[in-house]
Amino acid sequence: MDAVYFNGYIKGTPAETAYHKIIANISSHQNRASFLGQTYTLPRAGATYSRTITDTSGVLSGYQVVSAPSGVTASISGGNLTVMATSAVTNGKITFKRTMPAMSSQGIFALDATADQRCVVGVGDDPVTFDITINTESLGNLSIIKTTQHNSGLVDGFTFEVRNSGGTLVGTYTTTRSGVITIQKYNASPALYSRWMLLLTSGVLSV
Repeated sequence: MDAVYFNGYIKGTPAETAYHKIIANISSHQNRASFLGQTYTLPRAGATYSRTITDTSGVLSGYQVVSAPSGVTASISGGNLTVMATSAVTNGKITFKRTMPAMSSQGIFALDATADQRCVVGVGDDPVTFDITINTESLGNLSIIKTTQHNSGLVDGFTFEVRNSGGTLVGTYTTTRSGVITIQKYNASPALYSRWMLLLTSGVLSV
């Protein structure tokens, strides 16, 4: 809108507030959430996988989820997105969309200072979309096999303390006569697996 029309018909009237709001909405219409195009891993949470992601751009509340993989729910609350999966997902895509309400197809005419008529007509929805990719935490089985040249080869009764890469205790396990301990459903991602530590409690022989 040129200065002549704005100053002659909009400025200083109740319409000016609405005008500036419309301009701001137009300017921000193409803005997308800060996590667009990113890939996230959903950690195991009991029987499901879940994660909450925060949009630092402040635009997420203007979007809606239009598609997600089977078994995956994605909900928006303010600037937070919560994703939950009931089964394993690999490279699943979640799509978001923002649509401006379509205007009426009828035109609005206005007469300016030069006696020219200007017409504002309806426009399309003008959708804006973006995607993110999700994977669920990889879970597997970890086996500890105890062997010894001492104790006449007996391997039952040895206690192992297992901690993750952050030092958090996963559990304490004791061997049976086979000397084998199997830990089911631990995080099997390569980066974490390479940093697992197996510690013997005091009073037993070294591995």
